[in-house]
Amino acid sequence: MNRKLKKIKCCSILKVSVSGKLIYSLQASNFKKEIVLSQKEIGQMLGMSKSSVNKNLQKLKKAGYIDVFHQFDVHGRHNANKYKIRW
Repeated sequence: MNRKLKKIKCCSILKVSVSGKLIYSLQASNFKKEIVLSQKEIGQMLGMSKSSVNKNLQKLKKAGYIDVFHQFDVHGRHNANKYKIRW
């Protein structure tokens, strides 16, 4: 497992809010403060359900902490979103 994923995985044991874990995961993912992963993958790394990830990503977006960029392949099918920290 590469170093970035280890940081994200260890975040699942932190005693902070789910939104806090998501922000930490985004920061730990790379220096651009962005990540391209499915909500299912994020949930698996953080030990939470896809619906919990979705709810918390929406909260972070509404509060202005992250931007969500929807991505599509050449055939118009939805790919994993890109999440980017605003600060």
